[in-house]
Amino acid sequence: MNNLSDIRYSLPPTLLTKFEDEHVHERIPVDAWCATKAFADRCEKDRSVGEWQRQPIRYDLLQRPHSVSNIFEAIPEEWRKRPDWESSGWAAIAKQKDYLSEQFDKQHGEVRLQRAAYAGWLVTNKQFIEEHDSFFVRHQATIKTHGLPILDNLPATVSAIEGSKPARGKIAALASDYTQFLGRWGLSRMAAPYLPEQSPLDQTLLPSEPPPPSIKRRSRNAKLIDVNYLKLMSPVQREAWLRLHLNSPNHLRGWATIVEAASSRRVQLQRYARLLQLHHYWFVINQNHTRELHGKIRAMTYAFARFLFPKSELHRKIETVKKDVQGLRRSLGPEWATNHSIVTSGL
Repeated sequence: MNNLSDIRYSLPPTLLTKFEDEHVHERIPVDAWCATKAFADRCEKDRSVGEWQRQPIRYDLLQRPHSVSNIFEAIPEEWRKRPDWESSGWAAIAKQKDYLSEQFDKQHGEVRLQRAAYAGWLVTNKQFIEEHDSFFVRHQATIKTHGLPILDNLPATVSAIEGSKPARGKIAALASDYTQFLGRWGLSRMAAPYLPEQSPLDQTLLPSEPPPPSIKRRSRNAKLIDVNYLKLMSPVQREAWLRLHLNSPNHLRGWATIVEAASSRRVQLQRYARLLQLHHYWFVINQNHTRELHGKIRAMTYAFARFLFPKSELHRKIETVKKDVQGLRRSLGPEWATNHSIVTSGL
């Protein structure tokens, strides 16, 4: 189990630079800001998004994606100077680096977008947040002592816990509720509070083409599903799609609507993937600096617009971020970032 005491999230160094450019940080004590930047640099080098009791939090959806180019850049120069380099398999692969990188990044990028969008949809879903917060508050003491269960090795984990019978009972209750919560929302784990990770089965949920009009909003009835659309999917995609549309209760219907929207699907996926970042980083910067950030909403909006849309026309993207922030307030309440901090402070 992972110990959740003293949970601490990091911010990307590039976002901190944007905050400095917009003077978001000017009321934060210098030593506190320097510590925030040092922690951000350490986490970036470690490819983590924070730590729990000195253990790194791994969450790839908020980290720089892997690329085939990175692999080739890591090849030691002395390898290339070896006499057998040209006859090695690496030499042949290296010559196709650009093509392989393009193909890998394209396929990996699509899967990553879908996973990030689903996570973004969850953390902006009031029902998910209420159930999430209820779970962490209900088991706060047990989680703080023992951490979240590692479900792949649950029996051994529980049996290895030393303590009284009531203590084991609390751990068993935690494991049961955790398993039920993850299954209900199609998750494999919570990397940390407010960082949901999708089950492997659902990571390739969407096929390469949108659903045809003949099945839009008709998929609640198995008899009306267009089998030609299902043929576009891999077996894993097909199973996940059928489970989502036929077996899931109404709490996932909003996501199903996004999946089925042929004309706006990609725009919505990009929006929710963006909201995952905005939601998390807005919460993190407010976690320890709520008072110092009072009156800084405009500056923060500008900074996030420059961070989320580095190559776009700024004034248009500022309006996009404004709408995103307003949407978070409508969905989760005006004090959502503070409420998140209350939950994590007890862990």
